[in-house]
Amino acid sequence: MHTSPVARVALKAGTAAAFTTFAAAPLVRQVMLRAGTLDIPNHRSSHTTPIPRGGGIACVCGAAVGVAAVELAEPAARRRLPAALVAAPLAMAAVGYADDHTGGLPPLPRLAAQALAGAVTATADLPPLVAAAAIVSMPGLVNVVNFMDGINGITGSTAAVWGVNAYLVAQAEKDVTLAVLGAVTAGSGLGFLPWNAPTAQVFLGDAGSYLFGGLFTAGIVAAARGGEGRASATRWRAAMATAAPLLPYVTDAAQAIIRRARAGEPLTEAHREHAYQHLVDRVGLTHARASAVHAFAAITAAASARVGNPAGMAGMAGAAGAYVAAPFALRRARPRPDAGRGSKETA
Repeated sequence: MHTSPVARVALKAGTAAAFTTFAAAPLVRQVMLRAGTLDIPNHRSSHTTPIPRGGGIACVCGAAVGVAAVELAEPAARRRLPAALVAAPLAMAAVGYADDHTGGLPPLPRLAAQALAGAVTATADLPPLVAAAAIVSMPGLVNVVNFMDGINGITGSTAAVWGVNAYLVAQAEKDVTLAVLGAVTAGSGLGFLPWNAPTAQVFLGDAGSYLFGGLFTAGIVAAARGGEGRASATRWRAAMATAAPLLPYVTDAAQAIIRRARAGEPLTEAHREHAYQHLVDRVGLTHARASAVHAFAAITAAASARVGNPAGMAGMAGAAGAYVAAPFALRRARPRPDAGRGSKETA
Protein backbone atom coordinates (compact mmCIF):
# COMPACT_ATOMS: atom_id res chain seq x y z
CA MET A 1 0.00 0.00 0.00
CA HIS A 2 1.36 3.42 -0.99
CA THR A 3 1.89 5.92 1.82
CA SER A 4 2.80 9.57 1.45
CA PRO A 5 6.31 10.73 2.47
CA VAL A 6 4.74 12.66 5.35
CA ALA A 7 2.93 9.60 6.69
CA ARG A 8 5.98 7.41 6.23
CA VAL A 9 8.39 9.62 8.16
CA ALA A 10 5.81 10.28 10.88
CA LEU A 11 5.22 6.56 11.40
CA LYS A 12 8.94 5.83 11.71
CA ALA A 13 9.70 8.79 13.95
CA GLY A 14 6.67 8.36 16.21
CA THR A 15 7.06 4.61 16.67
CA ALA A 16 10.78 4.88 17.47
CA ALA A 17 10.15 7.73 19.92
CA ALA A 18 7.32 5.92 21.73
CA PHE A 19 9.13 2.61 22.20
CA THR A 20 12.41 4.25 23.19
CA THR A 21 10.74 6.52 25.75
CA PHE A 22 8.74 3.66 27.24
CA ALA A 23 11.84 1.46 27.57
CA ALA A 24 14.08 4.25 28.90
CA ALA A 25 11.70 5.63 31.56
CA PRO A 26 12.23 2.92 34.23
CA LEU A 27 16.00 3.07 33.70
CA VAL A 28 15.99 6.85 34.08
CA ARG A 29 13.84 6.46 37.20
CA GLN A 30 16.47 4.21 38.79
CA VAL A 31 19.24 6.65 37.93
CA MET A 32 17.30 9.52 39.49
CA LEU A 33 16.61 7.49 42.63
CA ARG A 34 20.30 6.68 43.06
CA ALA A 35 21.26 10.30 42.40
CA GLY A 36 18.69 11.51 44.92
CA THR A 37 16.97 13.67 42.30
CA LEU A 38 13.56 13.67 43.98
CA ASP A 39 10.58 15.99 44.04
CA ILE A 40 9.87 16.49 47.74
CA PRO A 41 6.21 17.44 48.35
CA ASN A 42 5.30 20.67 50.08
CA HIS A 43 2.07 22.51 50.81
CA ARG A 44 1.89 23.65 47.16
CA SER A 45 2.36 20.17 45.70
CA SER A 46 -0.22 17.83 44.19
CA HIS A 47 1.63 14.74 45.42
CA THR A 48 2.18 13.39 48.93
CA THR A 49 5.32 11.25 48.65
CA PRO A 50 8.78 11.95 47.15
CA ILE A 51 8.91 11.03 43.45
CA PRO A 52 11.98 10.89 41.19
CA ARG A 53 12.08 13.82 38.77
CA GLY A 54 14.07 14.22 35.58
CA GLY A 55 12.12 11.50 33.80
CA GLY A 56 11.99 13.81 30.81
CA ILE A 57 15.44 12.43 29.95
CA ALA A 58 13.57 9.33 28.73
CA CYS A 59 11.56 11.59 26.40
CA VAL A 60 14.80 13.19 25.21
CA CYS A 61 16.07 9.70 24.32
CA GLY A 62 12.80 9.00 22.52
CA ALA A 63 12.84 12.23 20.54
CA ALA A 64 16.50 11.79 19.60
CA VAL A 65 15.99 8.19 18.45
CA GLY A 66 12.85 9.18 16.54
CA VAL A 67 14.72 11.88 14.64
CA ALA A 68 17.67 9.53 14.09
CA ALA A 69 15.35 6.88 12.64
CA VAL A 70 14.19 9.37 10.01
CA GLU A 71 17.71 10.65 9.37
CA LEU A 72 18.97 7.10 8.71
CA ALA A 73 16.00 5.71 6.80
CA GLU A 74 14.78 8.76 4.89
CA PRO A 75 17.62 10.69 3.20
CA ALA A 76 15.17 13.02 1.48
CA ALA A 77 13.58 13.92 4.79
CA ARG A 78 17.02 14.51 6.33
CA ARG A 79 17.72 17.25 3.83
CA ARG A 80 14.44 18.98 4.74
CA LEU A 81 14.82 18.84 8.53
CA PRO A 82 16.69 21.94 9.81
CA ALA A 83 19.17 21.01 12.53
CA ALA A 84 18.24 24.13 14.53
CA LEU A 85 14.64 22.94 15.01
CA VAL A 86 15.93 19.74 16.62
CA ALA A 87 18.93 21.16 18.48
CA ALA A 88 17.01 23.92 20.28
CA PRO A 89 14.49 21.61 22.07
CA LEU A 90 17.29 19.21 23.06
CA ALA A 91 19.31 22.13 24.41
CA MET A 92 16.26 23.24 26.39
CA ALA A 93 15.99 19.75 27.89
CA ALA A 94 19.63 19.98 28.99
CA VAL A 95 18.92 23.28 30.76
CA GLY A 96 15.86 21.73 32.36
CA TYR A 97 17.86 18.75 33.60
CA ALA A 98 20.43 21.10 35.12
CA ASP A 99 17.53 22.76 36.93
CA ASP A 100 16.30 19.36 38.17
CA HIS A 101 19.74 18.20 39.26
CA THR A 102 20.83 21.37 41.06
CA GLY A 103 17.48 22.03 42.71
CA GLY A 104 16.93 25.25 40.76
CA LEU A 105 19.00 27.46 38.47
CA PRO A 106 18.95 31.25 39.00
CA PRO A 107 16.12 32.86 37.00
CA LEU A 108 18.24 35.16 34.81
CA PRO A 109 20.64 32.49 33.45
CA ARG A 110 17.67 30.22 32.87
CA LEU A 111 15.79 32.89 30.92
CA ALA A 112 18.94 33.75 28.97
CA ALA A 113 19.34 30.10 27.97
CA GLN A 114 15.71 29.98 26.83
CA ALA A 115 16.13 33.13 24.74
CA LEU A 116 19.34 31.72 23.25
CA ALA A 117 17.47 28.56 22.26
CA GLY A 118 14.87 30.79 20.61
CA ALA A 119 17.64 32.54 18.72
CA VAL A 120 19.01 29.18 17.57
CA THR A 121 15.53 28.26 16.33
CA ALA A 122 15.42 31.55 14.44
CA THR A 123 18.42 30.49 12.34
CA ALA A 124 16.33 27.83 10.54
CA ASP A 125 15.99 29.87 7.33
CA LEU A 126 12.93 31.75 8.59
CA PRO A 127 11.16 34.86 7.31
CA PRO A 128 12.09 37.84 9.54
CA LEU A 129 8.74 38.02 11.34
CA VAL A 130 8.77 34.28 12.06
CA ALA A 131 12.35 34.53 13.34
CA ALA A 132 11.37 37.31 15.75
CA ALA A 133 8.36 35.31 16.94
CA ALA A 134 10.58 32.26 17.54
CA ILE A 135 12.92 34.18 19.84
CA VAL A 136 9.99 35.34 21.97
CA SER A 137 7.95 32.13 21.78
CA MET A 138 10.64 29.77 23.04
CA PRO A 139 10.89 31.25 26.58
CA GLY A 140 7.12 31.81 26.64
CA LEU A 141 6.07 28.27 25.77
CA VAL A 142 8.82 26.60 27.78
CA ASN A 143 7.68 28.43 30.90
CA VAL A 144 3.98 27.83 30.23
CA VAL A 145 4.58 24.08 29.98
CA ASN A 146 6.73 24.21 33.11
CA PHE A 147 3.97 26.04 35.01
CA MET A 148 1.31 23.62 33.83
CA ASP A 149 3.16 20.36 34.48
CA GLY A 150 1.65 19.83 37.91
CA ILE A 151 -0.50 16.69 37.89
CA ASN A 152 -0.14 13.18 36.55
CA GLY A 153 -0.50 12.86 32.81
CA ILE A 154 -1.31 16.45 31.89
CA THR A 155 1.85 17.17 29.91
CA GLY A 156 2.19 13.69 28.40
CA SER A 157 -1.39 13.80 27.14
CA THR A 158 -0.95 17.38 25.88
CA ALA A 159 2.16 16.31 23.97
CA ALA A 160 0.22 13.43 22.43
CA VAL A 161 -2.69 15.67 21.37
CA TRP A 162 -0.39 18.38 20.06
CA GLY A 163 1.77 15.91 18.15
CA VAL A 164 -1.15 14.17 16.43
CA ASN A 165 -2.64 17.52 15.50
CA ALA A 166 0.74 18.70 14.15
CA TYR A 167 0.88 15.57 11.99
CA LEU A 168 -2.60 16.30 10.59
CA VAL A 169 -1.54 19.85 9.72
CA ALA A 170 1.67 18.50 8.19
CA GLN A 171 -0.26 15.99 6.11
CA ALA A 172 -2.48 18.74 4.73
CA GLU A 173 0.50 21.02 4.05
CA LYS A 174 2.85 18.22 2.89
CA ASP A 175 5.35 19.48 5.47
CA VAL A 176 7.87 16.75 6.35
CA THR A 177 9.62 18.85 9.01
CA LEU A 178 6.41 19.45 10.94
CA ALA A 179 5.46 15.78 10.55
CA VAL A 180 8.71 14.64 12.19
CA LEU A 181 8.44 17.14 15.05
CA GLY A 182 4.80 16.22 15.65
CA ALA A 183 5.52 12.50 15.55
CA VAL A 184 8.44 12.54 18.00
CA THR A 185 6.45 14.76 20.36
CA ALA A 186 3.41 12.49 20.31
CA GLY A 187 5.54 9.36 20.55
CA SER A 188 7.58 10.66 23.50
CA GLY A 189 4.44 11.82 25.33
CA LEU A 190 2.62 8.53 24.79
CA GLY A 191 5.68 6.48 25.74
CA PHE A 192 6.02 8.37 29.02
CA LEU A 193 2.35 8.32 30.04
CA PRO A 194 2.27 4.74 31.44
CA TRP A 195 5.01 5.71 33.91
CA ASN A 196 3.32 8.96 34.94
CA ALA A 197 -0.41 8.19 35.05
CA PRO A 198 -2.70 7.38 36.73
CA THR A 199 -0.13 7.06 39.55
CA ALA A 200 3.29 8.53 38.90
CA GLN A 201 6.41 6.44 39.22
CA VAL A 202 8.53 9.26 37.83
CA PHE A 203 8.00 12.92 36.96
CA LEU A 204 9.00 14.64 33.75
CA GLY A 205 10.73 17.34 35.74
CA ASP A 206 12.05 20.46 34.09
CA ALA A 207 13.99 18.28 31.64
CA GLY A 208 10.69 17.07 30.19
CA SER A 209 8.68 20.27 30.39
CA TYR A 210 11.53 22.22 28.76
CA LEU A 211 11.85 19.57 26.04
CA PHE A 212 8.16 19.66 25.19
CA GLY A 213 8.02 23.45 25.35
CA GLY A 214 10.93 23.49 22.90
CA LEU A 215 9.30 20.95 20.59
CA PHE A 216 6.01 22.86 20.59
CA THR A 217 7.88 26.04 19.64
CA ALA A 218 9.91 24.30 16.93
CA GLY A 219 6.76 22.76 15.44
CA ILE A 220 4.88 26.05 15.32
CA VAL A 221 7.92 27.70 13.76
CA ALA A 222 8.15 24.88 11.19
CA ALA A 223 4.51 25.42 10.25
CA ALA A 224 5.02 29.18 9.90
CA ARG A 225 8.20 28.57 7.92
CA GLY A 226 6.40 26.31 5.46
CA GLY A 227 7.71 25.31 2.06
CA GLU A 228 8.82 27.25 -0.95
CA GLY A 229 6.14 29.19 -2.74
CA ARG A 230 3.58 29.09 0.08
CA ALA A 231 1.76 32.34 0.66
CA SER A 232 2.33 34.13 3.94
CA ALA A 233 -1.34 33.88 4.94
CA THR A 234 -1.29 30.12 4.35
CA ARG A 235 1.80 29.70 6.52
CA TRP A 236 0.32 31.69 9.40
CA ARG A 237 -2.92 29.70 9.24
CA ALA A 238 -0.89 26.50 9.45
CA ALA A 239 1.03 27.91 12.43
CA MET A 240 -2.22 28.84 14.19
CA ALA A 241 -3.66 25.37 13.57
CA THR A 242 -0.46 23.82 14.94
CA ALA A 243 -0.55 25.98 18.06
CA ALA A 244 -4.28 25.52 18.71
CA PRO A 245 -4.10 22.55 21.17
CA LEU A 246 -1.95 24.70 23.46
CA LEU A 247 -4.60 27.41 23.84
CA PRO A 248 -6.16 25.88 27.00
CA TYR A 249 -2.64 25.54 28.47
CA VAL A 250 -1.77 29.16 27.73
CA THR A 251 -5.16 30.44 28.91
CA ASP A 252 -4.85 28.56 32.21
CA ALA A 253 -1.36 29.94 32.83
CA ALA A 254 -2.50 33.46 31.94
CA GLN A 255 -5.55 33.43 34.20
CA ALA A 256 -3.44 32.20 37.13
CA ILE A 257 -0.94 35.03 36.61
CA ILE A 258 -3.75 37.59 36.36
CA ARG A 259 -5.46 36.30 39.51
CA ARG A 260 -2.21 36.44 41.48
CA ALA A 261 -1.30 39.88 40.16
CA ARG A 262 -4.71 41.21 41.20
CA ALA A 263 -4.24 39.74 44.66
CA GLY A 264 -0.78 41.30 44.93
CA GLU A 265 0.87 37.89 45.31
CA PRO A 266 4.40 37.14 44.02
CA LEU A 267 4.17 35.81 40.47
CA THR A 268 7.27 33.62 40.73
CA GLU A 269 6.16 31.64 43.79
CA ALA A 270 4.58 28.19 43.47
CA HIS A 271 0.81 28.32 43.84
CA ARG A 272 -2.41 26.39 43.30
CA GLU A 273 -4.42 28.76 41.12
CA HIS A 274 -4.42 26.79 37.87
CA ALA A 275 -7.68 25.33 36.61
CA TYR A 276 -6.28 21.80 36.69
CA GLN A 277 -5.37 22.28 40.37
CA HIS A 278 -8.88 23.51 41.14
CA LEU A 279 -10.30 20.45 39.37
CA VAL A 280 -8.34 18.28 41.81
CA ASP A 281 -8.55 20.43 44.94
CA ARG A 282 -12.06 21.88 44.78
CA VAL A 283 -13.95 19.45 42.58
CA GLY A 284 -12.24 16.29 43.78
CA LEU A 285 -11.31 14.84 40.40
CA THR A 286 -8.43 12.40 40.20
CA HIS A 287 -5.32 13.54 38.38
CA ALA A 288 -6.18 11.30 35.44
CA ARG A 289 -9.67 12.76 35.11
CA ALA A 290 -8.46 16.34 35.44
CA SER A 291 -5.85 15.65 32.75
CA ALA A 292 -8.57 14.12 30.57
CA VAL A 293 -10.66 17.30 30.93
CA HIS A 294 -7.71 19.32 29.70
CA ALA A 295 -6.99 16.88 26.87
CA PHE A 296 -10.60 17.14 25.70
CA ALA A 297 -10.33 20.94 25.65
CA ALA A 298 -7.07 20.70 23.67
CA ILE A 299 -8.66 18.31 21.15
CA THR A 300 -11.68 20.60 20.78
CA ALA A 301 -9.46 23.65 20.21
CA ALA A 302 -7.43 21.74 17.61
CA ALA A 303 -10.51 20.55 15.76
CA SER A 304 -11.96 24.06 15.79
CA ALA A 305 -8.77 25.57 14.38
CA ARG A 306 -8.84 23.17 11.47
CA VAL A 307 -12.25 24.53 10.47
CA GLY A 308 -10.42 27.71 9.54
CA ASN A 309 -13.23 30.30 9.67
CA PRO A 310 -14.76 32.61 12.32
CA ALA A 311 -16.77 29.70 13.71
CA GLY A 312 -13.52 27.81 14.20
CA MET A 313 -11.97 30.76 16.02
CA ALA A 314 -15.02 30.92 18.26
CA GLY A 315 -14.69 27.21 18.92
CA MET A 316 -11.06 27.63 19.97
CA ALA A 317 -11.91 30.44 22.37
CA GLY A 318 -14.88 28.50 23.68
CA ALA A 319 -12.78 25.38 24.36
CA ALA A 320 -10.20 27.37 26.33
CA GLY A 321 -12.84 29.36 28.20
CA ALA A 322 -14.88 26.26 29.08
CA TYR A 323 -11.79 24.51 30.39
CA VAL A 324 -10.85 27.40 32.68
CA ALA A 325 -14.46 27.72 33.87
CA ALA A 326 -14.89 23.95 34.38
CA PRO A 327 -13.74 23.86 38.04
CA PHE A 328 -16.31 26.45 39.07
CA ALA A 329 -19.14 24.87 37.06
CA LEU A 330 -18.36 21.36 38.30
CA ARG A 331 -17.98 22.52 41.88
CA ARG A 332 -21.50 23.92 41.83
CA ALA A 333 -22.80 20.75 40.22
CA ARG A 334 -21.08 18.37 42.65
CA PRO A 335 -19.85 20.18 45.78
CA ARG A 336 -16.99 18.50 47.58
CA PRO A 337 -16.39 20.23 50.91
CA ASP A 338 -13.78 17.62 51.77
CA ALA A 339 -11.97 17.94 48.43
CA GLY A 340 -8.54 19.37 48.48
CA ARG A 341 -4.93 18.55 48.07
CA GLY A 342 -5.78 15.41 49.89
CA SER A 343 -6.36 13.24 46.86
CA LYS A 344 -4.93 9.90 47.98
CA GLU A 345 -3.01 9.33 44.75
CA THR A 346 0.50 10.59 44.34
CA ALA A 347 1.33 12.87 41.48
